[in-house]
Amino acid sequence: MNSLLFGLKLSKLRAPAFVFLLVFALLIPVQILPEKALLLFERLFNGGGWLQITIVSLYASILMYNMQFRERRAKWRERSWLFFACFFYFQLILGISADSLFLLSGKLHIPIPAIIIAGPVFRFSSWFMIILFISTIIFTGPAWCSHLCYFGAFDSLSSHKSTKNERAGSIVSGKKMRIITKFSILLILTGTALVLRIVNGSNNLATLLAVLFGMIGIGIILTVSRRSGSMHHCTLYCPVGTIVNYAKYVSPFRFEINSKCTACCSCISKCRYMALSAESVKRNKIEDTCTYCGDCLTSCKHNALQYRFFRLSPEGAERLWLVLTITIHAVFVAVARV
Repeated sequence: MNSLLFGLKLSKLRAPAFVFLLVFALLIPVQILPEKALLLFERLFNGGGWLQITIVSLYASILMYNMQFRERRAKWRERSWLFFACFFYFQLILGISADSLFLLSGKLHIPIPAIIIAGPVFRFSSWFMIILFISTIIFTGPAWCSHLCYFGAFDSLSSHKSTKNERAGSIVSGKKMRIITKFSILLILTGTALVLRIVNGSNNLATLLAVLFGMIGIGIILTVSRRSGSMHHCTLYCPVGTIVNYAKYVSPFRFEINSKCTACCSCISKCRYMALSAESVKRNKIEDTCTYCGDCLTSCKHNALQYRFFRLSPEGAERLWLVLTITIHAVFVAVARV
C-alpha cells in the first residue's frame, strides 16, 4: 500500500519536473542573446538572470504540481494570476518612481490590454506584443483571459468578492445584444486609433483617450463585476477579450460538454465568464466567452466537462493544456513589464 501511494506521488511529479525544465530552457535565450539585459535580476546584478530563471522555473513547477489537482486549481489559478498582475504593476510603479530599469524598454506605455490592439493601429509599430498575443492564442487558446492578462486578474478578484450566492449573469440581456456590445466597443477603439493616425493626432490626445478607456474599465471592475459576481470587464468591455473569444478557435484545444451531461446545471454557479447558462447546458454548448479556466470541473459530478486536443484522451489534453499555459504564464512573470 505504501509503495502504491509513493508511486502515485511520483507520477504527480513528472509534469512539474517537465515544466521546470521547459521554462528554464525557454528563458536561457532571454538571458544570453539580448545585448541589453531583459531579465530584471540581470539588470540588478551581474549573473542575476540565472538566479531569476531558477526561481521562476521552480515557481512554475509548484504551480503545475498543485493545479493538476482539480480541487486546488481554481484557488491556485487565481493566486498566481493575481501575483503576476501585482508584480507587473509593482515594476511599473518602481519604473516611474525609482529607476527606468524596471521598465522593459525604458519607456512608459499605458498599461491596459486595449493598447495591444490600439497601439499598433495608431503608431503602426510595436508589433512585438501583437506577435506575443497571437502566439499565446495559438498555443493555449483563450488562456490569455484566465492566466496571462495583467488587467483581468483584478476583474476576477472583484467578481469573486461579490456577496451574491449565485452569479447574476450579464447586465446586457440577450446573447445577440452582448455580441453587438462587445464588437461595438472593439470597433470604436480601433476606429478611434485609425482616425487619430490618419489625421496625425497628437500623442498626448491618444494617451488621454487611452487613460479614459482604462478608467472606465476600472469603474466596471469595481462596480458592475463586484455587484454581479461576473467578470463584465473581461467578457463585455475588453476588446482584447472579444478577439480572444473568437480567435481561440485557431488553437486545436477545446473545452466542451460531453454526452454524460444530465443538465443538472451545477456548473453554472462556478463560471464567472458567463459561458454557462441553463439554455447552453441543455444544448450541450459552452459559450464563446469560455476561457478553459477549469473552475467548473469540480462542480460536475458526472465528469461531463472535458478538454479536447486531437486524439489525446481528455485527461491528456487537460494535462497538456496546463503544461503549456503554466509555462507561458511563468515566462510572462519573468519578462513581462511595461
